[in-house]
Amino acid sequence: MKKAVLNRKGFWVSVIENERLLQFCCILYIFSSRSVFNHALIDTMESQKLIAYLLFFMFGALLTTMFKGNQRDHLVAVSKQPDRSLMIKSNYSAPVEVAAEAVDKELFMKRQLVDLIARRSGIFVNRALRPKLANTLMVTMANWGFKTFFFNWACFSKQIGFDYIVLSMDPKLHNFLGESRSIQMDEVSGKQEWGTSTYFDIGCHKLEAIQYILELGTDVFFSDADNVIGRIPERTFAEMESGVYDVLIQADHPSCVSRSDCPPKWKSGKTANGGFYYFSARRKEKVVALLKRAVMWCLRKPREKKCCDDQQALNRAIYELNDPGLPSPSFPGAEFCSYEPTATLKDQDNLQYCVMDPVEHPAGRHDVKLDKIVSLHANWILDGGKKIEKLQRAGLWQWDGLSCTGDSDPS
Repeated sequence: MKKAVLNRKGFWVSVIENERLLQFCCILYIFSSRSVFNHALIDTMESQKLIAYLLFFMFGALLTTMFKGNQRDHLVAVSKQPDRSLMIKSNYSAPVEVAAEAVDKELFMKRQLVDLIARRSGIFVNRALRPKLANTLMVTMANWGFKTFFFNWACFSKQIGFDYIVLSMDPKLHNFLGESRSIQMDEVSGKQEWGTSTYFDIGCHKLEAIQYILELGTDVFFSDADNVIGRIPERTFAEMESGVYDVLIQADHPSCVSRSDCPPKWKSGKTANGGFYYFSARRKEKVVALLKRAVMWCLRKPREKKCCDDQQALNRAIYELNDPGLPSPSFPGAEFCSYEPTATLKDQDNLQYCVMDPVEHPAGRHDVKLDKIVSLHANWILDGGKKIEKLQRAGLWQWDGLSCTGDSDPS
């Protein structure tokens, strides 16, 4: 391919490529220097003029041919330009490319979340029901392999009147729900067993999404799809509205029979549950820093026995706030249920967090008092059929495989 702009070297290369014109010019030059043009039969001056005209004409033709060739090659080059992203990537090292891709993904997700927050925040479809929760976004997570539990969760949510968004972990569920309800966080299809690397990665991406929502200044009320809320959690909503706590989270340990029994202790395994919680954006910078710390632990590899899926990572990040050897960019410390009647508030600058009432919101290993529950989390059960049975016994199953058996439809 010829270059669009000719330098001296490029000129002679182009001349050589036009062989026929070059040969003709050479012949004319040779004849012009021969004495044959001085022969009496040919007027010397006239012959030299003729040769000069021919040389001038052929030289012009040569330049025209070269120019058209270069112009054509330039157009071909423009029409065949490589993918822009590939050109950009070639200028950077691999770590920079990965970082740039992560930034692009984060910005894209935040743009989507801004639209979803505008559509769905307020907890209820009728936002006038709880105006103090207008800045709170209800969130759940699922993929197509977990659709049975999601549809059942959605049956009850619609029956109560909740509005919510879904963190879709595969394109099939995302496409089914549409962009007005869903944001695609991953491409993991099928059922994912607890303890696998993919299962851990899904949880980490969930934490990242919660972090992004908080960065946008919106409170988050998150529920796993196997944590079914059967009626309005009045007490929990009232505490969310009060602005007292930065975090309200479900107790997970079976020894928690009241709030005072449930302070999470990460190293002992007595942890809060990572599948049902509320995060306030009231102190956005600090709570976002806490989430970033949790995401860091969650994504850390190789993973150890106790660290970290998303639940372990979140508990560890909270636990570390009270470690004097770890100066935190987040809260200076953490205080558990310090606004309870029997508690003493030490420092309002600390993270204020508490567990939800374990009687109203039991997790998988709690004793369930059916007449007092508001929600039930069917965690700690790997078998899907047994999860369903547990929720059925509590009267928290409506999905028959095609539609809701109650008064609502999950779509």
